[in-house]
Amino acid sequence: LMGLFLSEMLETTTTIIFSPNNALQRVWKDTLDTRYHNTPSYYIYGGNKEPTGKERYLVFNHENLKFAFETLKKVIKKGTKINVIVDECHAFNEMKSDRTKLLIEICNYLNCQETLFMSGTPFKALGAEILPFLWIADPYFNANTEERFKKIFGNNGARSLDILSARIGRSSFSVEKDLIIQNKRYEIDLKVTLDNGHEYTMSAIRKKMETF
Repeated sequence: LMGLFLSEMLETTTTIIFSPNNALQRVWKDTLDTRYHNTPSYYIYGGNKEPTGKERYLVFNHENLKFAFETLKKVIKKGTKINVIVDECHAFNEMKSDRTKLLIEICNYLNCQETLFMSGTPFKALGAEILPFLWIADPYFNANTEERFKKIFGNNGARSLDILSARIGRSSFSVEKDLIIQNKRYEIDLKVTLDNGHEYTMSAIRKKMETF
């Protein structure tokens, strides 16, 4: 919902969404159908109709980016103001992946004005995981920059977090849990007796594992 409303605020003509397969219907279609007073025109991958390019939103599957690219070449006109939303973007944090390379190619082809990477865990381990985002979001990022970047940050996950907070923090927005969940938590110790409790002791489990 945040991504859709951001597109409205940016006044983009077309929003292209790349979604995991299990979120196509349950998340994106349901949101488009129920969260607006007037449902906008949209296309969801796997539906009965083909996209025309006149839709406000186009939602494609992570697993079929080739189809998405072929379709977008046909229906998106040059000069269209585009916002791209990459849902669960951590699926594209490996530069050697064909899927990641194709996503970068698609975004460069579309010349999208805005790109929104969405994930609960965008960068988890290595500084290099931030490279796909930089290739898509930064017009000055190129092969030479990538090589220099990897020499400095590529093998260190902590450095990518430093970059995120110091530089890319300007384009990220986080909400602390305490601002949303304000109910008080109560802890109660409740002792429970099990008839077969001896089966769950460390020594009993160790014997089962050794047998296994």
